[in-house]
Amino acid sequence: MSMMKIVMQIGKDAIVVDFKVTVPFMADSESGASKLATGAVGGVSKVVASPYLRISQPVGQTNVGYSSMDGALNTPLKGDVVIKGVFEDKKFKSSASAQQNTSYNMGHFTKVVSENVSNSNIQVAECDPDKYIKGVTEAINYFMEESTQFFINNGKK
Repeated sequence: MSMMKIVMQIGKDAIVVDFKVTVPFMADSESGASKLATGAVGGVSKVVASPYLRISQPVGQTNVGYSSMDGALNTPLKGDVVIKGVFEDKKFKSSASAQQNTSYNMGHFTKVVSENVSNSNIQVAECDPDKYIKGVTEAINYFMEESTQFFINNGKK
């Protein structure tokens, strides 16, 4: 159901807020030199990632709807809202060779399709579920409080 439809059902002075938050939990950890070496070899796909649980820009968005307006208000954060102590501090590395890698330049990112991959490697990032729930809940509450305050200060300007 659209926000404006909800606003109209509730009443003309209603304000409906839809918080959209993405909480990434990993970050690229491969060094620049390693990326260059992997690219020079060709036929190799390599991923190096480390746990980095956070709410980061620009993924946080607050959609606001009320009778005279329906739109998005991007809440600026001063930096990532980092959630610590959930995952062990460890790098996860995996590589696979392929008979053929095909790269597709898609604007701001490149998609690589590997055919006839010779290796499969699944790794699990162990985490403390209680710390995950507590940390993410606190980070989202912080984001919602900041978004609400930002809306109060700037929403009607």
